[in-house]
Amino acid sequence: MYEFGPFQLDPIKRLLFRERDSVSLPPKAFDLLLLLIENSGRVVDRNELMEKLWPDTFVEEINLNVHISSLRKALGEQPSEHSYIVTVPRRGYSFVATVRKSANGDAVSVFDDDALTGNSYQSSAQESETDSEADKEASSVSAVFSPRPFLRRRIFVISVLSLIVMAAASYIWISARRRPVDVQPSGNIIAVLPFKQLSPAINDHTGLGMADALITKLSNIKEILVRPTSAVLRYDNAEADSLKAGRELGANLLLEGKIQRSGDRIRVTVQMLKVEDGSALWAESFDEKFTDIFAIEDSISRRVAKAVSARLNAEEESRLAKHFTENVEAYQAYIKGRYFWNKRTYEGLRKAKELFEQAIELDPAYAMAYAGLADAYNLLTIFGGSSPHDTYPKAKAAAMKALEIDPTLAEAHNSLAYTLMRYDWDWKGAEEEFKRALDLNPNYATAHHWYGEYLTLTGKTGEAVAETRKALELDPLSVIINSDLGWVLYYAGDYDDAINQCRKTLEMDPDFVVARLALGLAYEEKGLYEEALAQFKYKDMEKWYPTRIAHIMAVSGRKKRALEIIKPYEAMAKQDPRLLYGIAGVYAGLGDKDQTMRLLEQAYADHQELLIYLKVDPRFYLLRSDGRFQDLLRRMGFQDEKGATIFR
Repeated sequence: MYEFGPFQLDPIKRLLFRERDSVSLPPKAFDLLLLLIENSGRVVDRNELMEKLWPDTFVEEINLNVHISSLRKALGEQPSEHSYIVTVPRRGYSFVATVRKSANGDAVSVFDDDALTGNSYQSSAQESETDSEADKEASSVSAVFSPRPFLRRRIFVISVLSLIVMAAASYIWISARRRPVDVQPSGNIIAVLPFKQLSPAINDHTGLGMADALITKLSNIKEILVRPTSAVLRYDNAEADSLKAGRELGANLLLEGKIQRSGDRIRVTVQMLKVEDGSALWAESFDEKFTDIFAIEDSISRRVAKAVSARLNAEEESRLAKHFTENVEAYQAYIKGRYFWNKRTYEGLRKAKELFEQAIELDPAYAMAYAGLADAYNLLTIFGGSSPHDTYPKAKAAAMKALEIDPTLAEAHNSLAYTLMRYDWDWKGAEEEFKRALDLNPNYATAHHWYGEYLTLTGKTGEAVAETRKALELDPLSVIINSDLGWVLYYAGDYDDAINQCRKTLEMDPDFVVARLALGLAYEEKGLYEEALAQFKYKDMEKWYPTRIAHIMAVSGRKKRALEIIKPYEAMAKQDPRLLYGIAGVYAGLGDKDQTMRLLEQAYADHQELLIYLKVDPRFYLLRSDGRFQDLLRRMGFQDEKGATIFR
């Protein structure tokens, strides 16, 4: 333990305490503080800090300024007085507080800074034999600054101006990075609500299907932003207040309609409203045979485009008129499949898979149905406990089939990217597919959402936060995207922000396990173990996450209890390798590196998908300097042979 002022820093558990209270620090800020403390007594050059914090990776120097600023804030330094970290103009930084190194609470040695000289520290006895404290301070300052008065004054002015510039830059960077979730993009934002069905006998999701088709078509127009189908699902009932829904969705324009069917004829009445005052911009009725429902959708989408857009380019015109199928029954099956897919439950995903397969059987050339099937398989492992060796190859095959039929289908590129990321560990290929999906449809919320997960896994946590926030701007009421923003913040080390985001998500759905799990993990990293346990024991979660509970026992000193919890699961892991990663995390918490690596190697041999979190999982920080751990990251494609991060 390093002790300075009221603070204690534990480099093994990577925790900082102010007296007994945990102080939250992002991982890089913690690394920076540890570097400065370990080098207390000398000026650490900025280049040296950059090389050690971001080895073999090019990053802007402002990142260092931001982390210095966050450290000063965490340590409670005043702008006019830096009692811990001092900036040495044109050189770097020095940790100037007295640091004591202790083991088990007993001081074993004392490090007293030689202020800003850059010289090696001396023991207290040696210092008392040479200079007084005042003399030492004076000599250290003179070692950095020229003794000539006019130069000292000039350097002082430059230093102050530099601090002002860095503070302003840091403020701008942090403000941009932590912009509120409810920021809305400019321009027209349209919410297309599920059309209301006036014929009681109809129960075929025709209204939702109509809305989904229009959302898909209109999302190809660059001048407008359309809320995705997942955002409007909750309003698929006759009692929904349309204007209230529009406000909740953050839209300024609302498209709603009514469907009436008689025999083989169908009448659709549509109107576009201003959400602000409920005034109608236009209204129109369309009468066709039920088998010509696609013609109605084409007419409505062209009418909307004309109302909100001055002109459409050739590509937009083409996409607006595009039909993914001409088979009404296949189309209905696909719409129902997406409805169940968005529920994010095992039963919902299983039902979605069946419906997508039904759509494909009715129309073997239905590319969108193949993309839906790929998405169902992609999530069955996560939400249904299916074997990744069974589901992901099937997801990849379905996505490839969709792209064989339609190479311009953004949904299929996104589905393929997800499989390449989570199962093939083809990081370069996954990135290319995600970018292709976003290029084809920049307003596809799921693509931004899953690309944010990719950026997290590859260590680009700052970019991941921005990408996930973009997904949330497109689909602000999505419980899963709200929840996953909490996860991204957790992996970025922003535990306070992660806690706040998860709490917001649980206000939307108190039983959403994904958010509750992330909340518990963020509490754990802050040392709030009882609060974390309360989340893992919510309702029946305890039986699903025993290794997480065991990890808390391990890091909070209850090692015997941790071993008792995981003992039966170690035996089960021989038949179910999916348990290996979680058990390895417990042994990491116990400080047993050899056992941890043994289990991780077993998980790697079985190609367990949870290993994709290895690079950013806080449980394995203890191993970050272990050669075996670095080699495992290299074999997974995260690093090259020299240990450099591949991703830029």
